[in-house]
Amino acid sequence: MPGFTAIPSTDYGTFDAAGEAKDVADSRSEYEERRRLRLAENAPKELEYFLAQEPTKGQGKHYIEMRLVRSSPSSDEFNSTLDTSYQLYKKYQMTVHGDEPNECTMECFTRFLVKSPLVSDNGADSPNTSNVPSLGSYHQQYWLDGVKLIAVGVIDILPRCLSSVYLYYDPDYSFLHLGTYSALRELGFVRDLIRTHGPTSVTPHPLYVHFDSYYMGYYIRSCPKMSYKAQFHPSYLACPETYIWVPVKSCLQRLDSAPGGKYARFSDESATDVHAISESLDPVDLDRKIVCRISSDGRRRQRERLALEPEDDKRFGVPVTLDFLRRYITPEGFQILREWAKLLGRRVLDGNFQIVFG
Repeated sequence: MPGFTAIPSTDYGTFDAAGEAKDVADSRSEYEERRRLRLAENAPKELEYFLAQEPTKGQGKHYIEMRLVRSSPSSDEFNSTLDTSYQLYKKYQMTVHGDEPNECTMECFTRFLVKSPLVSDNGADSPNTSNVPSLGSYHQQYWLDGVKLIAVGVIDILPRCLSSVYLYYDPDYSFLHLGTYSALRELGFVRDLIRTHGPTSVTPHPLYVHFDSYYMGYYIRSCPKMSYKAQFHPSYLACPETYIWVPVKSCLQRLDSAPGGKYARFSDESATDVHAISESLDPVDLDRKIVCRISSDGRRRQRERLALEPEDDKRFGVPVTLDFLRRYITPEGFQILREWAKLLGRRVLDGNFQIVFG
């Protein structure tokens, strides 16, 4: 019977422990680098990162160009695009809100979104020649490929915030969610103003020493066109009783537990409106305590209409009391000014209450 003999081999090769360890170390290093890059890619990012990803002219098939134009007093660029902007507004109002043509005339548009009670910090006849946006009213125009106006955001730049007033857009481009997009662009604009001109910037500007917020206007929970604002964080709602800003999450919880879910006090019960004028103050005494300023432009325009006496005309150049203005304002107008002053609170007692006659 054939036999089978196993011949032991002595050629086992060599084991390079150092080389094996090096391969493991290299593999681990590569894995950790890939993991680091993956985590960096998936980490939360600043808004500016995403805005920077937007294609600009020549970078993609389409791009959106945003132009900031002064609406009041109107700039040349605003005037040259006024009819285009109005036609877009009319199309939006009739399509989205169901307005009739007589409800969205040029006069309605101008009164609603062009005329502004805000006074230019440069004066009505002094155009801004610096790179720092003046305080006041603007339209942010969104141009598709630089040639087609598809949306306009109406904003006010105020001493403490940018106020988002209104947005109208081409309904044909509603799939772009231009309401959310414009809010993100406005947020980016606010952050850029703070970073470039705010108190902590390299070159702070006096106009922006208190500028730190983005105001989105009214919040109506039952209206989808308004309730989307709660999706932005961190965000706050003003308590309707104390005017204190409260985190929106807490406000929604209080609304959920309120009868009918329509009204709730957002502040703690112990909180008070620190700027409120005491209810015990007699209205006549209040009128004598409220200090007003009449702008120089207002004095010039109103000199003949008010038929000011020479001595009174001089007094209009310095702070005057609300009581002093009683003789020049209708009773209805005077009552409106008084109520407005009471809403502003104790701030009006320090001489910063400026009235501009149109």
